Amino acid sequence: MASARNNLLLSAFVMLGALAAGPAVAAPVEMRITQPAGNVQFSYFLSGPDVYLDYQRDFQAAQFAASPTWDFRFRYDPALGGDHGFEFVSGQFGNFTDFALFTPTMQYTANSGFFFQLSRRDQITGTLSYTTDVFLRFQDTNGYFGATPPSSFDVSQLNSVQLNFETRRAGGVGTGWRIARIGASSAEFFPVGGNGDGPGPGQQPIGAVPEPASWAMLIAGFGLVGGRLRRRRVQPA
Repeated sequence: MASARNNLLLSAFVMLGALAAGPAVAAPVEMRITQPAGNVQFSYFLSGPDVYLDYQRDFQAAQFAASPTWDFRFRYDPALGGDHGFEFVSGQFGNFTDFALFTPTMQYTANSGFFFQLSRRDQITGTLSYTTDVFLRFQDTNGYFGATPPSSFDVSQLNSVQLNFETRRAGGVGTGWRIARIGASSAEFFPVGGNGDGPGPGQQPIGAVPEPASWAMLIAGFGLVGGRLRRRRVQPA
């Protein structure tokens, strides 16, 4: 009887080992994009009459600050297709934090990189509109990125990092725009559900988690083992 019990327990541990070695998927991650340490070079582009909406004025205060800061958080799941479960979490550009009316989008191009956008458009009349955009692009054409979004990457390995903060007007007193262009950024990655204080910047791999089907097999296996042990303990009188 003891031998049979040991064999059953051994089978359970073999099943657990097979689970650990089986297929796994990367967990959803939260990506934080901030200004890097040290001086950051800005390029400013101005055109047209300086006429904009009030919220755009607040945005422009950060655009043309001596040392603007930014902090954006997004979530995505590398294992999903389509938009990869993309979700905008929070954003701050200088003192501007009101991104509630901005539409977030993410695009990942295989073997090229990430493109994130936050966009707000106010259509005042048929010919007059105001637009405010945040563009964030992380790109590499030397094979650093693969076919699917990574769960982390090292910005120092990329050949192109670009952030654009833009306010535009079309119509009215004439077309105009204000653009601040930045060619550097930092990126950190956290497991979704973490406290946002770790694991740290750059290339920090996110642990893989078992697929739901594998968990189901494991639970069923232990249930079978438990049932057999129970039947062996109950002997007829």
